[in-house]
Amino acid sequence: VRNRVPVDGWGLALLVVGIASLQYVLERGHADDWFDSTAILICTVLGVVCIAGLIWWELRIKHPILNLRNFKNATFRSGVLLMFAMGCMLYGLVFIVPVFVSAIQGLTATQTGMLFIPGALASAAMMPFIGKQMRKSDPRALILVGLLGLGAAAFFIGRFDANTSVSGMFWPLLLRGAAMAYLFIPINTMVLTQFTGAAIGQAAGMLNLMRQIGGSIAIAILSTVFQQYRDQSYGNLINHITWFDPPAVNALHGIEQSFHVKLPLELGIGTASREGIKTLYYAAQKQAFVLGYQKVLAVGVVAFLILSLIHLALMKPRRGGIRGPVPDAH
Repeated sequence: VRNRVPVDGWGLALLVVGIASLQYVLERGHADDWFDSTAILICTVLGVVCIAGLIWWELRIKHPILNLRNFKNATFRSGVLLMFAMGCMLYGLVFIVPVFVSAIQGLTATQTGMLFIPGALASAAMMPFIGKQMRKSDPRALILVGLLGLGAAAFFIGRFDANTSVSGMFWPLLLRGAAMAYLFIPINTMVLTQFTGAAIGQAAGMLNLMRQIGGSIAIAILSTVFQQYRDQSYGNLINHITWFDPPAVNALHGIEQSFHVKLPLELGIGTASREGIKTLYYAAQKQAFVLGYQKVLAVGVVAFLILSLIHLALMKPRRGGIRGPVPDAH
C-alpha cells in the first residue's frame, strides 16, 4: 500500500486567509478611504502576517502545498511571473471591457458575452498549430509573438470610445484571443519541462495559482484606479461647463433649441435651460468614463509589456529543445 502524502492544512489555511484579506484591501480600499477604515487596517495586517507565515511554513515542512524551493530555478521563476502578468491582462480585460460596453454602448449581458466568443474560438483554433510549432521553434519566440499580440490588442481595446461600434470591437478582441494561444502552451511547456515526476504537478499548480492571483489583483487594482481616473477626468471636464467657456455656452444653446422644439414649456416638463445643463453634465460624466477607461488601459499595457519582456529575457529553454508530448495548457 502506498504511503499517502499528508495534506498541508496549515499552508492551505494561511494561503486562503492571506490572499482573501489582501484582495479585500484592494477591492474596498478606495471606497473605505484606505487605512482610515478599521476593517482595511485589520485585513492588511492579517494578509501580510499570513503571507509571511506561509513562506516560513512552506520552507520548513517536507510536503508543502506550495513548493517555494522551485523558485531557485530561473526558468520557473520567470515563467511563473509571466503567467502572473498574463493573468492580470487576461482577467483585467474580461473585467473592464464588459463594464465599458454596458455603460457606454448599453449592451446587455448576453450581447457582451457574445463579444468574446470569436476570440475564444480563435484561441482554440490556434492551439494545435502552436503545439506543432513548439517542436520547431524556440518557445521564447512564440511567447514574444503572444506578448506583442496581446499588448497590441489591449492597446486597440483601450482606444474604444463612445463612437466605437460593436463591429469595430471585433478585430481587437479576436487578436486578444489568438495571442493567448501563443502564451498558454509555450509558457507551460518551458516551465514544466524543467521538472519530472511529482514536481511537475507542483509546478503546474503554481502556474495556475499565479494566473488566478494575477487576475484577482488586476481586477481589484483596475476597479480602484479606474474610479480615480474617472473622478479626476470628471472634475477637469466640469470646470469647463461655465458661462465663460464659449464651447460650453454654444453647446448649451444648441441643447436649449432642441428642447424648445421637443418639449414646449406648455407641457410643464421644465425649462430648456435647466434640461440643457443636465444634459451637459451627463455628457461630461459619460466622457469622463471613457477617459478613465482609456487611461487605465494605457497604463496597464505599458506595465504589462515592460515586466513581461524583462522576464522573457531571463527564461532559458531546456537544452535539446522540446521533445515528446507538449504539456497541457491548463
